[in-house]
Amino acid sequence: MKRATTAVGIVVLLAGVAALALVFFDWNWLKGPLERLVVARTGRELAIDGELRVEIRRRPRVIVENVRISNPPSARHPALFEAQRVVAVVSLPALLRGTLDLIEVELVQPRLALERGDESRRESDPGNGRIRIRQLRVDDGTVIFADAATNTDLTVRIAAAGSTADDDLKLSARGRFRGASLEADGHGPAVLLLADPSKRYPFVANVRAGATSARLRGTVTELASLRALDAALELRGEDLSHLRQLLGISLASTPPYKLGGRLVRAGGVWRFNDFAGRIGDSDVAGRLAFTERPRPHLQLDVVSNRLDFDDLGPLIGAPPRTVGETASAEQRRQARRMRETGQALPDKPFATAAWQHMDVDATLIGKQVLHPPALPIEGLEAKLQIADGVLRLDPLQLRLAGGTAVAQVVLDGRAAPPRGTADIEFRSLRLRELFPTVQAMKTARGFAHGKARLTGTGSSVAAFMSSADGRVSLAVDRGTISNLVLELLGLDVGESVLIFATGDRQIPLHCAVADLDLAKGLATTNVLVLDTADTLVVGAGVVDLRRERLDLTLYPRPKDKSILAARSPLHVRGSLRDPAVRPNVSAMAARGAGAALLALVNPLLALAAFIETGPGRDSDCARLLAEARSGWRVSPLPPGNGR
Repeated sequence: MKRATTAVGIVVLLAGVAALALVFFDWNWLKGPLERLVVARTGRELAIDGELRVEIRRRPRVIVENVRISNPPSARHPALFEAQRVVAVVSLPALLRGTLDLIEVELVQPRLALERGDESRRESDPGNGRIRIRQLRVDDGTVIFADAATNTDLTVRIAAAGSTADDDLKLSARGRFRGASLEADGHGPAVLLLADPSKRYPFVANVRAGATSARLRGTVTELASLRALDAALELRGEDLSHLRQLLGISLASTPPYKLGGRLVRAGGVWRFNDFAGRIGDSDVAGRLAFTERPRPHLQLDVVSNRLDFDDLGPLIGAPPRTVGETASAEQRRQARRMRETGQALPDKPFATAAWQHMDVDATLIGKQVLHPPALPIEGLEAKLQIADGVLRLDPLQLRLAGGTAVAQVVLDGRAAPPRGTADIEFRSLRLRELFPTVQAMKTARGFAHGKARLTGTGSSVAAFMSSADGRVSLAVDRGTISNLVLELLGLDVGESVLIFATGDRQIPLHCAVADLDLAKGLATTNVLVLDTADTLVVGAGVVDLRRERLDLTLYPRPKDKSILAARSPLHVRGSLRDPAVRPNVSAMAARGAGAALLALVNPLLALAAFIETGPGRDSDCARLLAEARSGWRVSPLPPGNGR
């Protein structure tokens, strides 16, 4: 027992001596060994030009003054880190386990310069995850970050108006981020909660990068890793696709937008919940979720009560119309270029490179569509999927002219150039609504049905259509049509004057069929027939999608007699953007010359050249409609012939 008591006494004595030694130990003796250790471990020089001391407490407190860590000679800034004063409170149990757990860190006038060249020069964390900072106080600090690979060069200023958690910290950043000019300002409590999972850090931030701006107000847990975030977000900019450059999230091109919602991060998933606002001239609401790993995946669901169809143009590379429409400066330049060149099909490349690195599931519902005058779209529903570099739009459903148009589009972005197919079906389109700008068609009756199938290659809509193969068929099998339209189509002046005097009437429409074959962007008519009780119109020609030109000729064949008829072929020619309809000049001239000669004999005989004897006959509508609907090639009907 006596020996045990003696042993305990010796241990206590030694502990006391050790404690006294630690209290009176000159810690500056360790500066040299520490400097050599840092050089050996990191290759960087450590210089401590001020005091180094340790206050022995339950949680030891380390104070270092005038400390500096060097950067490599190739760096722009000679020092990686320097500070007038560093104070750190250390967790002793964690230190005994080999982990440096810094419960509190205070930095006075720190300056941190982080530089990164290309991928090969990126360095791993020398602490290998063994260094943890829970709470950080910064007084008058500067952080510089430069990354040549991403064209980033930022300077961040940090100022604290006190040293307690209730005091305010102000932060401002200026410079360039991923090629875009950046300005950011924010504030929150002076004590930064970097790695404390039990506490939330409240903050307010305003960020502007190029033409994109954001305002956030909320809380973050473990600020260093953004382990969890919950903030109100207001976001606005010229084009949502700019976020691809800033954040690495691939979104489709859009007109200028303004959105507000709740930004939440939890479990590695970012969510923009219950967002609402405007994109272009359309109201939108929905939700977004982005998962970073194992492969980036974007889930997006959008609903619009009043969708401006013009705002969908940028999705396929077409700018919105800029007359009375919301558009970015770049979209206005693109619209002006297309207008000046007469271009109709957009040539902006698809973002196929982004499809290789991120998958997408998106839906869009337009409950009511504000459409251009000549495009009677009433509603829209679309589902888009991008997986492993392949884009699928299946289905795209339009409520169109009282009926529907349903499309399935597949575009393989893995190929160079991309390969694609498009299948479209038109169902029960009302004639009177299909031509909303033609007053004489407002009382027409009948339904149009059709199909189209296209295959091609190309990195834009223009390139795809210029290489496309396939077939397009459209048919109307019953209904009525304005007599005035037919008489004007046949240049029947006498009948037209009579109709204007007595009023228009609807005449039976036996059938109308358009069937075209498409080869390498050149669409050639198989059948182009409009057959009524009054007139048979047969057409032929080509639509050249490579040059965006039309060359169609319509041959009207009346079934009744008429005076003052200058019937001749009608040519539909010009660009897709601005086609023109003109009669055949030579045929009109021949009729005019004949009329002049007859007038020399008897002026009344001049009317004989404009009298039609009705050579046209009914076309074989049943056969034409059956073949058009079956998907088989329609047998051509020679221009000018009936059955």
